[in-house]
Amino acid sequence: MLKKIKIDRLLLVIFVLALILRLFGIWHGWPFIYNIDEPALVRSAIGIRFNPNPGHFDWPHLHFYLSFGVLAFFYLVRGFFQIVGLQLLLMQIIPFFWKDPAIYYLIVRVFNALLGALTIVPVYLTGRVLFVGEEVVAGEAPGASADPAPGAEECGGGDLAGRQSSSRKDGSFLGRWFGDFSNIASLLSALAFAVFPLHVRDSHLATVDVPMVFWLAWSMYFAAKVLKSSAWRNYIFAGIFAGLAASTKYNGVFILLVIVLAHCLQIWLKSQGEETKFVATFFSKKLLKVFVSGLSALLVFFLGTPYILFDFKTFWSYEYGRGFLWLLEETGSVSSWAEYFANFKYLSSLPKDLSWTLYLIVLFSIGEFLCLLLKKIIKIEFKLPVRMNVCKDGSCQSAFSWQLARLAFLLFFPVFYCLFVMRGKKFNPHYFLAVYPFLALVVGRFTAKIGRFASYLWNSAEVPSTRSQNLNKSQVSKRQIKNRGGEGGTFGISARSVLFALILFVFVVPLYRSFYTGLVYSRVDTRTQASQWVGENVSLGSRVAIVGTETIELTVEGVKYKTYKKLSILDKFGQYDFVLVTNEKQDYMLEKMADNGFELVQEYSNEKPTRRGPYVWIFKNIQE
Repeated sequence: MLKKIKIDRLLLVIFVLALILRLFGIWHGWPFIYNIDEPALVRSAIGIRFNPNPGHFDWPHLHFYLSFGVLAFFYLVRGFFQIVGLQLLLMQIIPFFWKDPAIYYLIVRVFNALLGALTIVPVYLTGRVLFVGEEVVAGEAPGASADPAPGAEECGGGDLAGRQSSSRKDGSFLGRWFGDFSNIASLLSALAFAVFPLHVRDSHLATVDVPMVFWLAWSMYFAAKVLKSSAWRNYIFAGIFAGLAASTKYNGVFILLVIVLAHCLQIWLKSQGEETKFVATFFSKKLLKVFVSGLSALLVFFLGTPYILFDFKTFWSYEYGRGFLWLLEETGSVSSWAEYFANFKYLSSLPKDLSWTLYLIVLFSIGEFLCLLLKKIIKIEFKLPVRMNVCKDGSCQSAFSWQLARLAFLLFFPVFYCLFVMRGKKFNPHYFLAVYPFLALVVGRFTAKIGRFASYLWNSAEVPSTRSQNLNKSQVSKRQIKNRGGEGGTFGISARSVLFALILFVFVVPLYRSFYTGLVYSRVDTRTQASQWVGENVSLGSRVAIVGTETIELTVEGVKYKTYKKLSILDKFGQYDFVLVTNEKQDYMLEKMADNGFELVQEYSNEKPTRRGPYVWIFKNIQE
């Protein structure tokens, strides 16, 4: 299947960009681990060599086993170097290679970053499935065209197919742009996913969210194929990847709803809106395919997390940090509609996590879908701008329905999933990562439409009607460029410039924010700075107190330290030679420490330049 796909060079460039953004700063915190979720994954993966049952079910186990496989390969490579006598030499060149356990975290992070970058592949392929066959007509308004539905070639199809084929053969920039809309929209979708700031940020961590999105995106791809074809393999593969997603993180199971939706939309398109025909087809033998897809997901889920069956007692328990019921209780659920709607304030993080340009595109696309849905419901006559010689057997309406089905496929899961997340008592921005593959496709489609329309505005002020003059798109494009010397249209701007300016406008902000994320991760954490200062300036035998909600790891031999959560226990600090304080109100803290005989000797800021970690103050006891 995938062997038939010709790799687009631009897709390769986007993959490299995505990987660079996710690897830049991957060493953050070295040699310490400050994220509270990373040890749960890495320690469980390492522990599999002693016991294949991780023993806790707050996360499913698939990514534990995959991470263990990656680490096992690393063990073999390092063992090989030891056997051939290269260990001492390599320890001088790459000493971190033998820095346990920090190297394990780095390897799993790199593995996750690779999966995060590779997610652009199913996003791109989904776009190629959903956006194929769209034709452009001069004067088309963005978001107003209806993309030809499968089988629309039966309605004037010879002329339509001929014009599309001729357009694809045109080697000019406009010919490539107009002739293969699906490729452009798919590439822009891949680019959008590559630069999503939140996904770039979480790809720097050894957690399960990014791997779950990788498997979920593949399930999305095969669900999109279900939308266009009822072949058994599409249902089975969609279910398999849904099982892999759920076995990585439980909420990946919701992608099964998209498979069901794709099945319903496929039947709806074929029934052309006839309710009796839709119901009869839905409850036909085709429904068996949906059940087989679900069974495939269930089977793969248990293969990825087999100890749910062998250790069901632990799984179905409230045991702290181990049971699935404990996880449900920990995440919680709101008890009233007032609390539920109050949680919508958390959606305010989306503009920041997506960037405003991409967020607005998503809102515009939702508005476009609602307009199309309203037209469908109240049965307003919809005049398609797609040029067809003949419209019969409802094929024009099918083309409109296909556009509506496509937007329903892309927007249903993000809306449903966000509404589901709002029911919880706890919230974190990474909870929304599951919807990002769909949002990337929404962004890519809308940007391609706007770019194509803008190119026509600038380059086709008086484009001759292809219907009246029997000109195909490649002839129009060549004539426009020839007549204007390639300099563009009324405003003297070329189509290439229009497209590049649009891409710059849409993607420069998320690209900058993603790069800035890596830049912040690449800087030394304030807690690491404080730990290094202690190692360089505190003498052996000294006693150190660490105060605050942020823990600072000290690995200095001969230095005793103890942690406290609150600064209010000042009477105990007199016995310490140094006190490290984090996350306290500065004026209050400086005054209290000075009153108790401590002098500020060093401070580390997480601003100017921005770096990870809290503000850290280091005090020295100056009492005699």
